[in-house]
Amino acid sequence: MTRTLLLNWYKDKEIIGGSEVIFSHLAEMFHTKVISAEEASAYMGLPYYREHYVHATIDRAIVFDKFIEKYENEYDLIIRNSCCGCFYKPKIPTINLFQDQSKWIGEVMQKNGFERALFDLITTPPLLQKLCGETGINVANSNFMKQYLDEIGVKCHHVIELGADTDFFKPIADMIKPEWTNNYKHIGLWVGKFHFNKYNLIPEIITANPDILWILVFSGDVKKKVFASNVVVYQDLPPSALQQLYLIADFTINTSLYESFSLTSVESASCNTPIIINRTGIVWDWWDERLGERVEEYSVEKYLEAIIKIMSFRENMD
Repeated sequence: MTRTLLLNWYKDKEIIGGSEVIFSHLAEMFHTKVISAEEASAYMGLPYYREHYVHATIDRAIVFDKFIEKYENEYDLIIRNSCCGCFYKPKIPTINLFQDQSKWIGEVMQKNGFERALFDLITTPPLLQKLCGETGINVANSNFMKQYLDEIGVKCHHVIELGADTDFFKPIADMIKPEWTNNYKHIGLWVGKFHFNKYNLIPEIITANPDILWILVFSGDVKKKVFASNVVVYQDLPPSALQQLYLIADFTINTSLYESFSLTSVESASCNTPIIINRTGIVWDWWDERLGERVEEYSVEKYLEAIIKIMSFRENMD
């Protein structure tokens, strides 16, 4: 059996979508475990700081480099998330998985007034991605991601796209909404995690739509309390519970800039629930107007326009 070393920034299996799900599946396939940045630091006897700081991406890349250099003789293959090691070239076959279009994300953030993006996303990560891509086979998880790699000068060898389990995530006729939703005509669903406040649009979108019941599903701990009466918060839901929410929602809104695949959008669409997306993810590659609304410009105003269009369509259907 191939001894496979899996490297990812984090390893929380319950995080909805994202690389954690991908690497947890890989771990099952290869009968191994995922080594996170925190664990690699512990193996090397180095401190690990959970909070973000200016040089965090570079520091963690170097920690992974040191870990690979020390332990690669125990493995036959490395599969790693991009930038989980950049400066050291492994001596064994390596597959690099690319998911984050950091430069494009940073450009949108800068446009919205987040100056720190220049170093955090526009300058450093693309450089590290280029260094990482010089070793091994480079795999993009969508054609959208491949376009990004082409722009920053990383050769993409393969595009391997995920998919939703359509035997599980599928429409159910005559789905009855639970009683706790009865006071609201429409339900909006958001799944993910809040990022830096400068480009976190969800609170403003909710404030502008007090007549919609908003269900927010967080991956990880909810650090802030939500006091709005029209907001229900969940965290770390299993797929079975998430499926039920897709089915009762009138739309699923995706405001993330970090998803080059966006599994939650695909799952929602598989349940025949309209989606609202921006310029990220596989759905942008394979868009069909029957899926919902695409937001061409990343702004609260454009998202509000999309919500109005979907609500009008749903009311006319009723």
